Amino acid sequence: MNHPVSIIWFRQDLRLNHNPALTAACKAKRVLPIYILDDDTAGAYKMGRASRWWLHHSLAALNRSLDHALNVYRGDAATIIADLCRRFEVQSVFWNRCYEPYHIAQSKLIKEQLLSQGIDAKSINGSLLNEPWSVLKKDRVARAPPPLDTAALEALLLDIPLDVLAGSWRKVLHMA
Repeated sequence: MNHPVSIIWFRQDLRLNHNPALTAACKAKRVLPIYILDDDTAGAYKMGRASRWWLHHSLAALNRSLDHALNVYRGDAATIIADLCRRFEVQSVFWNRCYEPYHIAQSKLIKEQLLSQGIDAKSINGSLLNEPWSVLKKDRVARAPPPLDTAALEALLLDIPLDVLAGSWRKVLHMA
């Protein structure tokens, strides 16, 4: 019996531990791990040579950790994911969110395409305590930061010797 496939789309977050998208994808019987290098969507923000060097070695390490099961593609992510969904019995696609504007637009497009085909599409917060849109008021203006909890700050500072603390503040204020 063929079991439906879940795709884990690795993007900027190439870790295995504490990866919420990977955890969600692994609830399926079969998982297809993919990485897509999509320079066209990145436009002027595509990776330079140093980033590509880091990426090459990071993908090689990830592939070894996945027992050489990582599938790496180059091209338009929406086209590649649509093709994979047609070739396999894909029931769901998971990825951790990226917050650059071009990534947000790309994720929205891919999610809409997948949902219209009856494929579950889940982008998951994998790196932030609060997502950018959760710290906006209804009028889309940023919320004021919470008031400083001076009691908690004093409790933290009590563990630091006063001479170290005074020296640190002098350096910060350029008084040293």
